[in-house]
Amino acid sequence: PVLNDPSVPFHSLGINVGGNAQFTDEIGFIWESDQAYTSGSFGFVNGESGDFNKDKIITNTKDTPLYYTFLEGITAYKFDVPDGEYEVELYFAESQEIKAGERTFAVYINNQVAFSSLDLSADYGYRKAVFQTFTSRVENGEPLLIKFKEITGKPVLNAIRVTRK
Repeated sequence: PVLNDPSVPFHSLGINVGGNAQFTDEIGFIWESDQAYTSGSFGFVNGESGDFNKDKIITNTKDTPLYYTFLEGITAYKFDVPDGEYEVELYFAESQEIKAGERTFAVYINNQVAFSSLDLSADYGYRKAVFQTFTSRVENGEPLLIKFKEITGKPVLNAIRVTRK
């Protein structure tokens, strides 16, 4: 879909990052399958899809299937939404039993620091679902752009949701 089409006002979009199927969460919200970025729409820039070992339990969530897929090595996620204020929810879970410091990365939303150094293993632990919410403004027809910058290891993302305020 064209996200900035005035005949179909944009409200909210959730992406099952790395997944090729929709997912309906416990409150009935439908998370769309992932896609590479195309102009006028949304999608990831770079990254390889991966699957969490489904024999392992992901804690701290009732929406476990949302965390079973991810993109590793992602450099950006882009939404061509209309100008306005947006709530951006980022969902993460460390999929590997790695030591603190082995995977750290920074996250920027429209050039504003969301995480200067996110280390899922050190900050939350293995197999623990985490999400953080941020607010960002889109102006002058620019996209909503979430950038991931590798510090050590490859950045990872499990899901993303954008809601117009």
